[in-house]
Amino acid sequence: MVNLIEHLREHGYMDIKVVEIRRSYLKLIVDGEIVEVKLKKKLVLVKAYRVDPHLAKIVW
Repeated sequence: MVNLIEHLREHGYMDIKVVEIRRSYLKLIVDGEIVEVKLKKKLVLVKAYRVDPHLAKIVW
C-alpha cells in the first residue's frame, strides 16, 4: 500500500486518504474521487467512480 501511495504522489496526486483496509481490499479517496482496489490471487481489480482514466491506469 505504501508503494501505491508513493506512486500516486509521483504522478501528482497529493490528497490521498485511506478509508478502509482489509486483507485483499483497499478503499482510497484520491483528490476527492473514490478508488477501490481488490486483489484476487494474481488479479488486481480497480474500481474508480467518475475518475479520469489516467488515475485508474496509475492505480492499476
